Amino acid sequence: FLGEFAMLLARKARSVAIPSLEIDQPDVRRASHASSVGPIDETQIFYLMSRGLSREEARKSIVLGFLEPVVARIPLGDAQDRLRQLLEDKWPAAQPVAA
Repeated sequence: FLGEFAMLLARKARSVAIPSLEIDQPDVRRASHASSVGPIDETQIFYLMSRGLSREEARKSIVLGFLEPVVARIPLGDAQDRLRQLLEDKWPAAQPVAA
């Protein structure tokens, strides 16, 4: 299975998702792919806000959670920690999307 996922964080943001598979093994019986592109789900923001987070804290949690599977695949723990810190440090500079 091949998946490609993008989260749009600004109104003018764009993503081109072209999931494609090149199968070069004759014994493969089935392969699939998917693509998903969209903004942060307002239902998720509402849920986190109902648990006491501000709108911006909710957005940050959702975005960092979206990126975590990618960060976790980095084989070096120190590099993972450094990337997480860079993402945390970068967040205040991000321009929030008006609701």
